[in-house]
Amino acid sequence: MQDSTPPNRIGDVHYVACRECGCLVESVKDHHLTGRDCTGSITTREEYCRTYPDAPVVTRSVYRNRSGSE
Repeated sequence: MQDSTPPNRIGDVHYVACRECGCLVESVKDHHLTGRDCTGSITTREEYCRTYPDAPVVTRSVYRNRSGSE
């Protein structure tokens, strides 16, 4: 299955900062948002994207690995 992350959501960095808790992660996913380390109130990636429309949610290297592109 191809990742459908829009290009403006891909950070050209090693880690993206979660805007809910400040943790540096390779990808902001539901698992992170509901985990012990994330202190924010958002629980889904979809809600995160609506709340932070300009925030990257995945690094370029993770996106490439998931989509199979080089």
